[in-house]
Amino acid sequence: MSGNLPNLPSSPGSLPDCRLLRQDSQVSQQTSVAGSQSHGPSGFPHAAELLGTIRPSPTKMWKHRYFKILIVGDSGLGKTTLVRALLSVPGQRLELHDGTETSAEQFRKNPEALCSSISWESESDRTVWVYKVQDTPGYGDNCSIMSNIAEMVAYVERQNMMYLRAEQDTRRAVDLADVEDPRVDLCIFCLPPHRLRPIDLRYMHELGRVCAIVPVICKADSMTMAEQACFRQEVVSRLGNPSLAGYTALAGVTAPINVLQFSEATRMRAGLGASPGKRIMPPFLVVAANEFSGEMAAADPPVYWPERKYTYGTAEAFNTEHSDLMFLRKLLLDACEEVGAAKRLRYQEWRRRRLEQRGSLRGLLSRAALLGVACAVAAAFAGMTPSEALSSLRGLPSVLRQEEDVSHVFQQRRRRRSEISDADLRAEIPSEVQDVPTSEPAQSQPQTKLFGLF
Repeated sequence: MSGNLPNLPSSPGSLPDCRLLRQDSQVSQQTSVAGSQSHGPSGFPHAAELLGTIRPSPTKMWKHRYFKILIVGDSGLGKTTLVRALLSVPGQRLELHDGTETSAEQFRKNPEALCSSISWESESDRTVWVYKVQDTPGYGDNCSIMSNIAEMVAYVERQNMMYLRAEQDTRRAVDLADVEDPRVDLCIFCLPPHRLRPIDLRYMHELGRVCAIVPVICKADSMTMAEQACFRQEVVSRLGNPSLAGYTALAGVTAPINVLQFSEATRMRAGLGASPGKRIMPPFLVVAANEFSGEMAAADPPVYWPERKYTYGTAEAFNTEHSDLMFLRKLLLDACEEVGAAKRLRYQEWRRRRLEQRGSLRGLLSRAALLGVACAVAAAFAGMTPSEALSSLRGLPSVLRQEEDVSHVFQQRRRRRSEISDADLRAEIPSEVQDVPTSEPAQSQPQTKLFGLF
């Protein structure tokens, strides 16, 4: 009762007025509230002003993101050299296998041996990017190019199937975001200079069904500037309308090829749409080289600068006046999120079709098994046709379910009877006996008394 009241005096005559006590109590409460507001929690001065109204942001956890590129093209176009130019950095020259030994047998046995990867960390997003480039054998080494096309399509399908199994794995102990993503994000298709063959269009059309295509014209330093502009325009028109009269290799190809279209913002960041007079469009004209400038490598800071030296001059791979390789590299590194979103949409459609096929296949197998059993029953019982046996087998599950229900009822009754005690049974026996009609009523009374003795 004396929470905020002053100490009462001992003598009754000196008691203060109750109104004064209430006023003093209100003043002390206001003073305590004002003091708590000014000093803040735990008595720190101006703590409310220091904390403000902004909530603290949660600490982000490190995560891994995967980006995989498939490089496909004819033999001798420099696909391995292109991989080295795309992934190498100053002071760290990427060591790859010899491109002359990229055989189809090696790709079938162990495709990971032909896969190169680099990784870097993004402190702002707390993300570790793992960037992989899968090299493939040239399809010119194979006598049957269509079998090579089927092999590349099957490879992309296998990567999707690996991810689907990881999704459905009941023994997976980690989150799906922490599982390495083997799916292919896009395919860089290397085209030879000067000539676009019908088989190249057929290859891009079939492979574009399972992944997006980025066409690249290799060895662009073998063409003049006028030839480059003319050939680029020809490839653009053929990609939009691949069906040409007289080309048997393009039979059935009517739709445009699935070429990856980068957004305008991504193109602007890569510098592709900076100047209105020179708007670079796919396919990209690239120059790749195994040699690099020693002068640029010795500079401070060092710069990785691949180049090809000729008697009449030097073709620099990263010089935007000589090659589009720098633009391609910026696009592939800057558009990871955009390409990843397109990959997820494409995978969802593939996953839906795959699961529907799996469900229809299971239904077909069950029907085939039922038909086989019907034929066996018809053969065992003379005079029964397979259709009659099939109709009887279709009604068999309902009969079995009815038998299971009846047996379940009997089991419940037996369980209840077993739970009834002996005393309850003795108590129920006289009533049952009285209800039983007898032909000798004179003897029913002694029997009732006899049972009542127990």
